[in-house]
Amino acid sequence: MSANLLGLVCGIVLAVADFALLTMLGRRLDLAGPSGILRITAIVQLIAFPIIGWFLGPYVFGEG
Repeated sequence: MSANLLGLVCGIVLAVADFALLTMLGRRLDLAGPSGILRITAIVQLIAFPIIGWFLGPYVFGEG
């Protein structure tokens, strides 16, 4: 497995965990505003973390 793919997988794992935590926190809030912002943040991070992991993978895990 290349370093890029390893970074991508790590990014996906972190993004899914963060998505679950932010979604759970958003459900516990009573106000609609912060809940919506947390949902948008969770979705953006679900997209951004794997992309960032793809590019940071070679720096963290080596050129493999």
